[in-house]
Formats: sequence, structure tokens, C-alpha cells
Amino acid sequence: DFVKTVLNDLFYFVLALLFSFLILWDLPSIRANLRSYNAGRSAAVYREITPGLKAFGSMLGRAFEAQTLIAVVNTILSVIGLALLGVPSLALLACIVFFCSYIPVLGVFISTVPAALMALKAGGLMTVLGVVIMVLIVHAVEAYGLNPLIYGHHMRMHPVGVLLVLLVGEHLFGVWGLLLGVPVTAFFLDYVVKGKNPELSK
Repeated sequence: DFVKTVLNDLFYFVLALLFSFLILWDLPSIRANLRSYNAGRSAAVYREITPGLKAFGSMLGRAFEAQTLIAVVNTILSVIGLALLGVPSLALLACIVFFCSYIPVLGVFISTVPAALMALKAGGLMTVLGVVIMVLIVHAVEAYGLNPLIYGHHMRMHPVGVLLVLLVGEHLFGVWGLLLGVPVTAFFLDYVVKGKNPELSK
């Protein structure tokens, strides 16, 4: 049942990445088509919802920037740990760790497998144990240190609030709670609770 859930989450994550790539690939055409609704009968609706959508898109962009910075720091820490343990193929493992850092929860397991295999070949079971301990330490630093601080800075939220949102989001919605919990909460607080004008936001 756990494996089925993991595979299901991974499928939807890959599907989301594919749709994101297709949208970015054809973004100029999509933008031009959307702007065509700013005329005729749809003009009022367009002017009503566009500022909010732009503001939410900006929130998602800041969340992606935060996750990229977390991925960079996570990769650096992991490479330092692997180098100290004498694990070879650091460049390959660094690429795997970096891209897997964008996958909440499951990314840790995916990136650990090749590192553990390299460690087994290079130094045996004790080196594998060292890699697992190192990954757990880096993951703890990421989950309870990097995520609250970096997300809090980019999303203008208190680190404790970010940590609570991540914990609640993961508990209620799983992977999607980790991915969207912080930007959705930040958007709700800014534009719904505080009543910030989306047209004036940067």
C-alpha cells in the first residue's frame, strides 16, 4: 500500500513537471491568447480575476526560488558528506541530489539509493551506514532549518509559521501539501486576510 501511494505521488509529480514544461515552452502564445479575453464580453471578468492570478503566480515563483536555493544548499551539504566518506562519482551524485531535492519526501529516498550503492562498492556496509546517517542529518537540517528560514524569507512568513504549514500540509494533503501549502497560505494571508491589493504587489 505504501509503495502504491509513493508511485502514485511520483506519477502525478512527473505529470505536473511535464505540464509545466509544456506551458513554459508555449508561454508567449498562451499569454497572447489570454490577453485576447481583455476585450468584449469577457473583459470585466478578465480584469477582475487577472490581478489575483498574477499575484498567486508570483507567490509560486517565489516558492520555486526558495526550493531552488534549498536544493543548492542540500546538494553542497550532501557532497561534503559523501566526500568525507570517500564515496566516488560525486558529480553524478550531486546532480541526482539536486534534482531530487525538488521532490518532497520521496526525493530523499530516490537520491539515497545510488549514493548507497556507490558507498557499498567503495567501502562496504559501514560506508553505506555512514551515508544513511549523513542523509538523515542533512534531511533534518533541511526540514527543520532550511525550509522554515528560506521559505520564510522568500514568502515573507515567520519560520515557525512555515514549519507549521509544512507539517499540517503534509499531514492533510501529502506531497501536494508540501509543494503548495506555503505559497497558498502566504497568498491567503496577504490577499484575503490582510486585503492587500494584487495590482500593487511586486
